[in-house]
Parts: sequence; C-alpha cells; structure tokens
Amino acid sequence: MALQWTQSDLDFLMTSYSAIFQQEAAANVDSIWQDFATRVGSSGRTNMYGWLGEHPQFREFVDERKIQEVTGSTYELKNKKYESTIALQEDDVNDNNIDSYEVRVRAMGEAARQHRDELVCAALAAGHQQLCYDGQYFFDTDHDVNGSSVSNTQTSGSAEPWFLLDCRSSLKPLLMQVREEYSFKALDDTERAFMRGEILMGAKGRSVAGYGMWRKAYRSVATLDETGFVAARTAMRAFKTDKGRPAGVNPSHIVVSTANQTAAEKLFAVDFLTGGATNHLKGAVKIIVAPWL
Repeated sequence: MALQWTQSDLDFLMTSYSAIFQQEAAANVDSIWQDFATRVGSSGRTNMYGWLGEHPQFREFVDERKIQEVTGSTYELKNKKYESTIALQEDDVNDNNIDSYEVRVRAMGEAARQHRDELVCAALAAGHQQLCYDGQYFFDTDHDVNGSSVSNTQTSGSAEPWFLLDCRSSLKPLLMQVREEYSFKALDDTERAFMRGEILMGAKGRSVAGYGMWRKAYRSVATLDETGFVAARTAMRAFKTDKGRPAGVNPSHIVVSTANQTAAEKLFAVDFLTGGATNHLKGAVKIIVAPWL
C-alpha cells in the first residue's frame, strides 16, 4: 500500500485508537444495566444455569444435618457475537485528515459501553414473551409454585409497561453473561488496502442477556400511579418459595421508559403531592429511566 506514512506510523495510530476505544468503553457513565442485572462470566459457547430455582433454607441444627434437595433447571444461555466496523481511507491517511476517525472511534467505544444497557433492557421488555428457568415466560400469570399458579405480571390495562424489581441481593432479576469483552483491532489486509485503498478497523464482543429469578421482577401495564404501584408491590411481597415460605421479596427499583418518567418522578421523587400533602412514597424505589424500552 503506497502510503506517505510508514507501517510503524499506522501501527502507532491503531494502538492510539485502541486505547481511545477502551477508555470510552470502560467509562462508567450513565450505565444502568448493573443496577438490575448480575454479570456472569462465560468460558464457552453457552452457560447452563442449573442453580436457578429453589434455594435451600436454614433450619435449627438438631442432632445432625438434614440434606436438602435443591431443585435445578436446564436454563441455557448461548452467547451472541456483536461487532461494529469502520474503514480508514488511504487518502485520509495520506492527507493527514484523521481527526474525524478519532471521533468515530470514541463514538464506537461509547456504543460498546451502552450496548449492554440495550441488551438488558431489550430482555426486560421482551420478558413476557421469553422463557426463563421454570419453562414459563419470565413475566407470566401461571408460574408453578408448589402446585399453585402465581403471577408476576399485571395484564389489565393499556399503559406503557413499567417494571418493579428487587435488586437488593447479588443475584439480580436479569443476567448479563459475558464471554468476551469488547475489543478493538485493525484488519491487516494488504490486498484490500491495495484494491480499495482502505483499512478496516472495529470492535467485537460476545455476550447475551437473560433471566434470573422471576420472583424478583414484576411487569405492569396499568397506569403508573399509587394504586398501580401498591398493587404490584403487594403482589411481590406475597411471593413464596416452593416450600411455602415467604420469599422475602421487596421491590427496590422501578424501570420505566421515557414515557413514564414524569409519572415515576411524581410518585417517588417529590416531597409533596398536589395540594401540599406529604408524599409518603418518596424514595420507596429507585427510578431507572431506560430509553431502550
């Protein structure tokens, strides 16, 4: 490739771009997925989540230990590959017109940072149509709990969906399975450089979003007001384990689209209601506004 710049110059440029990409991708700015999804490492094409389901309870230690059977699942998540690629033009290199590429690489790093937000929010939004570990939709009206049907969704209404989540423990309602972190590289293709006068560069990662414990999440299409919130919270607090014990669920977060942001803020972020009464729901849950819903 007949360039005014040497290969060493190009290598240095790509190293700089890689550092810029990683800096932007790793920045913890306005990221929301960690609030309601547990990151899980992956060492292969898929992960099996046999540990989802009923968890053992503590009992008084009398005489000897009692071995508890822990129900498992066959829930499987297959990693997906994602990429973003741009072309560095030979003429821009020769003319030293490369400032715009730095901007684009920064934007690529920002897109990588936001991508997991998009994946987790997409999984949350589709939870009423996607299966979780018990073979039911994540949000469903008939989860089987010790022979009884239990619902974690309110389907009467036509409002924009909103989601109550219990995110207080290390196992959050959703899963973010990561096989490969987003990485940046350039393609060393002399034939393409000769024939088309361009060098390809881009980023790639492997991951997938999925579902954890359905008891920790509730979907509603009722109007987001005090009545709708209290009904959803009451339903979550009533969830029991497969052995009939209280599950100890208590919503800590509400995830809303931009369409429901104002309604959520009126419920949980203001000190006083219209008319001057004290807002007893202020701070009841943390508001997460997800533009990807």
